[in-house]
Amino acid sequence: MTEHHQVVTGTLWRVGGPRGTKSVPLPGQVVARNAAGEEFTAAAASDGRFQLSLPPGTYQLTATSPLISSGKRVARMSGQAGGSLHVTNKAVHDVQIIFHIR
Repeated sequence: MTEHHQVVTGTLWRVGGPRGTKSVPLPGQVVARNAAGEEFTAAAASDGRFQLSLPPGTYQLTATSPLISSGKRVARMSGQAGGSLHVTNKAVHDVQIIFHIR
């Protein structure tokens, strides 16, 4: 039996900084890791947009960008309890992964 994958789309952002600084989309690498340790990756384009194809399950989403700490700092998914993404039988859109800058 073939496992069906669902489309997950979103944007990688830099948020924060000095007062009045606008949020900026970033290029980078997005990683979705499930409990079994399997990793699925996607590139975030210069507009920050990315698209993953994931089988149903629960994932931790993280990202890096060459524009933040030379790609050494890790961003986390925003807005989900515990930072987990639950993929079922429906596509997931507008996932936000955020680098918070102080």
